[in-house]
Amino acid sequence: MKKNMRYALILLSICAVSAFLLAFTNSITAPVIEEMDHQSRLKALEAVSGGLEIGEQESVEEQRFVTYRIPLSEEGEHTGWILGLKGASSRFRHRRRCSLPLMPKRSAAQASPSPPSPRRSKQAATT
Repeated sequence: MKKNMRYALILLSICAVSAFLLAFTNSITAPVIEEMDHQSRLKALEAVSGGLEIGEQESVEEQRFVTYRIPLSEEGEHTGWILGLKGASSRFRHRRRCSLPLMPKRSAAQASPSPPSPRRSKQAATT
């Protein structure tokens, strides 16, 4: 019985020290991770904003599939939005269709010849 209590206390002390070290590490790294997430999000927003000024994120409750919107402006004038959309639920997945128009097939006379591959051009140069 005493042996089991000793093992339990040793295990408890190892767990307590590990939990303390994990909490300490988290307190140090949490602000750094938060800043990196903020910079990554800002970089992604700048990539889709097209050089426009990015406003503050606003929650949207009145729209079914829009969760948030971020206004875009140019010289103080509102010009567009970046929208955060909800994903489709599993019950609608079988109903999704491609809504893009199909490109008409080109005839052989309209088709441009494909450029030669680098391997072919090297072989042609050596022979």
